[in-house]
Amino acid sequence: MYVKCSLEECIERDPKNLYKKALAGEIPHFTGVSDPYEEPENPDLVVDTEKLSPGEGAERVLQLLLSRGGAEVSWVLSAAAGFLAELVDGALGMAYGVTASTMRARSRPPPEG
Repeated sequence: MYVKCSLEECIERDPKNLYKKALAGEIPHFTGVSDPYEEPENPDLVVDTEKLSPGEGAERVLQLLLSRGGAEVSWVLSAAAGFLAELVDGALGMAYGVTASTMRARSRPPPEG
């Protein structure tokens, strides 16, 4: 799976300003800036974060896993919530500038009062 995001968009979405620090030479060997990054040649899935919403990206990941069938289906069904949280916190989180805790906070009902 390839979670695609241009360097310009990564810089724009970077909440910790790591890309800006790397571009300023403060972080050596930063992939995509001072070290090369090579897109995968034949990924099973490309999630283009500049064209898809986080939900659409997660749906495509699940569709790919479910299409594989067999034991992977039961794994997907039992681990989907944790898997999606990790995706949001990981690659999709960086690409979209969102974290699982942000998503949980947005999904909670407002406090009564």
